[in-house]
Amino acid sequence: MTATSSQSLDESRWDRELLPTAGGELWNGPAPRALRENYHAVDDDAAWRRWKKHLARRRKPGPLAEKFVGRRSPLAWSWPDELGMDLPDASGAFALAATGKRLKRSAAAERWPRAVAAWLDRPGPESGSPAAALEALAWAYDLVPLVEYLPATLWWRLLGRLVAIANQAAGIDLEAQPLANQWLAGELPLVLASQFPELKPCHELLPAGSAALARGIAELLDGEGLPQCRWLAIFRPLLACWTRARTVAGKKAWPAETEIEFAHAVGEAIRLSRADGRQPLSTGTAGDWEPKLIKQGLRLLDDRQLATRARRLLPPAGRPGKAWPKPDVAAAVHGDWAEMAVLQPGWQCGGPKLTLAYSDRSSRLELEFAGRLIFSGEWQFRLEAAGRPVTLDSTWQEVCWVSDEDVDYVEIEARLSDGFRLQRQVMLARKDRVLFLADAVIAPAAPAGGHAPSEPANSSLTFSTQLPLGAGLQFEPAADTREAWLVGRGVRLAVLPLALAEWRVDPRRGELLSENDQLVLRQTQPVRHLYAPLLIDLDRKRARHGVTWRQLTVAEGREVQRPDVAVGFRGQSGPDQWLAYRSLSGVAARSVLGQNLNTEFLFARFQRDGEVSRLVEIE
Repeated sequence: MTATSSQSLDESRWDRELLPTAGGELWNGPAPRALRENYHAVDDDAAWRRWKKHLARRRKPGPLAEKFVGRRSPLAWSWPDELGMDLPDASGAFALAATGKRLKRSAAAERWPRAVAAWLDRPGPESGSPAAALEALAWAYDLVPLVEYLPATLWWRLLGRLVAIANQAAGIDLEAQPLANQWLAGELPLVLASQFPELKPCHELLPAGSAALARGIAELLDGEGLPQCRWLAIFRPLLACWTRARTVAGKKAWPAETEIEFAHAVGEAIRLSRADGRQPLSTGTAGDWEPKLIKQGLRLLDDRQLATRARRLLPPAGRPGKAWPKPDVAAAVHGDWAEMAVLQPGWQCGGPKLTLAYSDRSSRLELEFAGRLIFSGEWQFRLEAAGRPVTLDSTWQEVCWVSDEDVDYVEIEARLSDGFRLQRQVMLARKDRVLFLADAVIAPAAPAGGHAPSEPANSSLTFSTQLPLGAGLQFEPAADTREAWLVGRGVRLAVLPLALAEWRVDPRRGELLSENDQLVLRQTQPVRHLYAPLLIDLDRKRARHGVTWRQLTVAEGREVQRPDVAVGFRGQSGPDQWLAYRSLSGVAARSVLGQNLNTEFLFARFQRDGEVSRLVEIE
């Protein structure tokens, strides 16, 4: 068949999905002259053999399998189980280039042509279906080895279909379908462009693919590597996509500024890992431990500091919980835009790690310690004011973040119905080895000379906060007092409900109990504002020597203040004691236990000489 030029092909015989993208030209600069001048028809057997020989002998790009660590398919990294596909059968392609394996020719001769033909006859993934998108990506990764198993017409049809998909993928909405967008608009073009620089339709995909990945990293992350909270469930599949694309395309994958953000993302993936390697607040396979993914990312970046953190935090890093982490402020992080915080004293496998995510109207919390999940799931609450339910009426917003050598502290707030507000405090004391969790219910301001419009004169609040207990954790209440113990293999943590009376013979205020696999703190008080704090001792040896607590008197101008104005507490575990103070009605000059305060919140440690060392003070 005669071509219209040395670089064009007869469209009546060639796959029609490929040529239009090349403007009628197929070959690019790196193509050998023998191919550019002699490959004019899809059914030219001699030219097909020449093309196959060229792919087998060329030095660049090298085989994909040589670029990835391990023998397992990198397409299986952080596989989302919600795709509803069986990974080995997602397409026939997983056994080839992505793993470096080759099937027996007798099996391949029948299997691959049938599989490719069946896929070409199905609707494409242009709708943004993640399952269909990943299947298309799998075929792209295996185009080079498939030349050995497919006839020329079928192989070129497959390539043409993938090029068409890559060109149309820009229409997949990043916000609505982030995975499909990054796979098809970003990774797929880079795979085709990197594997076939000799083909103009593939080579021309590189700028659009690079731009799509750069946009995805910029818009799905906060600029420092943290994903926006709603993308946390697919953070590792996204990182897997970006790591594969960076591996295949090298530094051509994206601009230099995107490379910096990619490095941050690898670092945050290390930080967002439990002692067993799983991602916090994850339930599906997308959060599973993928050591090869992290190893591949570290190899690409060649960052010694990240590698050191990975060795300390990730398996196999030794038995968790044997050593308390060395304090390191950089171990904690908060992202305002990401709506997420990680509180941890240092880089140590199994050390305490608290992850708080508060996107939209959901507040989720996970506490891991000594390799055990203490809490994991949604942090819920129930509130009634004068017998009337009060519900959440806004999204959560961060109002304060402090991270220094003493504590990591984050406070979030949401509006409730009837004008109420709920403020949540989370504080992890690094050297003191205690966790402080508290809910503050703030009633609407009363007009001058009267009560708040929707609030009865004799107001009473009933409030409960509910923390989801980790699997296998036991709740053991004390017999005569209201402290409790959270017990699991290798952990025994004391929980002190500071606002409740210590002795059970005093029935006032509420109770601390376990219901439906949740730790529940319930309080009922005839007040306008209410404070519900928990002090959790993370030093199991210290707590063996006994725990106790007292509510303290708060004075203002020599007048004792009601508990809905300001509250103070003293908590003790073994020889160590702490002071907690919270104002519920605005900042004023007050005193508690000899301390003159003009702040909203204070958490302090009592020194051995009786002096107070202030760990965190919020004005």
